[in-house]
Amino acid sequence: MSFLLSAFQWVLYASVMAGILTIVIILLKLLLGNKLNVKWHSWVWLLVMIRLLVPYAPETPFSVFNLWGLFSGVPNYTMSEQQVNLIDNSGLAQNNGGNQPGLHNRIIGTTLPDSSSSPNSTNTHDFYLLLFCAVWLTGIAGFGFLTLVKERKFIRELKNYRPCADENILALSASCQSRLGLSGSLLILETDNRKSPSVYGLIRPKLLMPAGIGTRLTDDELEYVILHELAHLKRKDTAVNCLISIMRIIHWFNPVLWVAFSRWRQDSEIACDAYVLSRIGADRAGDYGRVIIKLLESCSLKNAYGAVGLLGRKSQIKRRITMISLFGEGSYKWSVLSVALILVLGAVLLTNAQPTDGRDTADAILKTNAFLQDVDKDIAGSFQLSLTDLKKVDVQPLYDQQEEQYASTMLGVLSQVRRTQDYGDINPSVYLKQDGQSGYVLEKKADGTNHLYSIAYNQGWAIIKTDSAPGQKMSKVIDEIGDKVYSPLTEAQLNQYLAENKISPLAVQNIGNFTVVLDKVKREDKSDQEKNIVPENISTLIETKCLTADQDGNIIHHGGGSGGDNSDIVPVSIGVSSGSSQYGRIMYARVIINDSNLLKDADRITCYYANNITTTTPVDNQKAFIIPLSQEKAELLRQEARKLTNVIISDKNGKVLFDQNEWTKN
Repeated sequence: MSFLLSAFQWVLYASVMAGILTIVIILLKLLLGNKLNVKWHSWVWLLVMIRLLVPYAPETPFSVFNLWGLFSGVPNYTMSEQQVNLIDNSGLAQNNGGNQPGLHNRIIGTTLPDSSSSPNSTNTHDFYLLLFCAVWLTGIAGFGFLTLVKERKFIRELKNYRPCADENILALSASCQSRLGLSGSLLILETDNRKSPSVYGLIRPKLLMPAGIGTRLTDDELEYVILHELAHLKRKDTAVNCLISIMRIIHWFNPVLWVAFSRWRQDSEIACDAYVLSRIGADRAGDYGRVIIKLLESCSLKNAYGAVGLLGRKSQIKRRITMISLFGEGSYKWSVLSVALILVLGAVLLTNAQPTDGRDTADAILKTNAFLQDVDKDIAGSFQLSLTDLKKVDVQPLYDQQEEQYASTMLGVLSQVRRTQDYGDINPSVYLKQDGQSGYVLEKKADGTNHLYSIAYNQGWAIIKTDSAPGQKMSKVIDEIGDKVYSPLTEAQLNQYLAENKISPLAVQNIGNFTVVLDKVKREDKSDQEKNIVPENISTLIETKCLTADQDGNIIHHGGGSGGDNSDIVPVSIGVSSGSSQYGRIMYARVIINDSNLLKDADRITCYYANNITTTTPVDNQKAFIIPLSQEKAELLRQEARKLTNVIISDKNGKVLFDQNEWTKN
């Protein structure tokens, strides 16, 4: 079923991309008209077929889809630069969680959007995906059945057709084959005298000629007709026609592609006309056009099913006669403009947009989930563990159930594992046994080392055993810095970023190579994906954004953390953030003084951390603070469960105005 859904999603993706390409081609045809030769008008449709058939397209900066950021996205499945500012939940729970039960800090937009995110929306999405997939398969079955019925009927008709006995037609056919350089035998059949001349078949092609046509046309006129039909074989139009029929069945739901296939067939007829005229000479264009008009009087406009014929709809015939009258020397030859235009169209429309931060396509998510499955299999294989007997835990819903000990302690175990992680390590997965009371946490390090944490539930989840084993190195998103230099934002760059994103910061602080911005954001202004992991009772979020800039002046957003705004119920909002990237480790405390009376007398803020680490920051009438720790101190605190142990605010005489631990007790 998963393979079928993946195939359906790829068909939808290819269909939309090919539809956009079709619209561009039609607009170009309307704009340039006869400035491009007939060969271009016919073969440019091959780009649409390539878009439908080729499952992979390179991501390039000159893809037209970069304009809209469509179909772009990069899987994010390791502890990478987008997770620089991971919120330390345990530290925040001690400082603020007691002040507002049920308020839990979260990471917004920096974690893997796996299949577990938002169970309700995911279930709804899967339901509609299955429904549309069922409709698609029903359509394929219907159109496929109709195609087979028509094909079978035509094959039965073929058995009733007689081999052509007209020596003149046979001789002309052999002469035309030699003239066009076609080898192999060609069976000529006499059809109902109302049928249009046509060719049919891929392996053993057949030339279908209406009975009695030799008596209605002169030898020259017969030659024109046979040359036209053989031109279809020369250009491989029968094979193209077969592909078009298959694509129409698969993409039956896309009317834009139906238009593309219809226009392709029309342009193929015109290209064959031009090919014949290039052989017989432009001076005989009038005679050639009159043959088509003459056949209209005695033959059906509709070709036999599956065959490629000389005639078509009246509107097509009118356009063909017009193009024949305009034929001149070089009309069938490739021009520099024609070749250049096809190359440009292929470059900009057969390629995908480059990845854009924060935008994940369905394809990227599928690749990510497949990668994580491979990671879990590699870890399980290192410990002879069978994943088929276990159930993978959807972690995201646990954040909405933290009032339950089962969920909160499992998140605590995950937090304990994540505190040991560094840049390039892959996010851990949780698998439970059937009883739901025991299981494993699977983790892979950047160097390939596998860790297996055995966990059990006894009034709370806890790690009871830790094992490690060598494994395959599978981290894929570690980018080499090379000779690039990264640094905090300049004042001009910061002002530009704040203006473009409409941010009024509470505080800004340079830390190492980063510039950290602290601000408040309304939940309603977040994306739908971000809203899914923010409880509805939280209307405002306190966010930190971690930015850096390269030597070319490009501003790079390396992620950030966020938590609920509790300024209306606590005198001081406190939190700590930490993380790592290829640019180094970063850790800082976040302090916001909400009480105006407290702010008026406050002189300094002292933060107390584990391992006897302290920092002191002057207040200077500021309300919000980002208080950094050096990389050395951050490394000492990396594996501590509770990094920030207390915050004390004092006046200029040293009198304590606020003690977080004492305030929490009261």
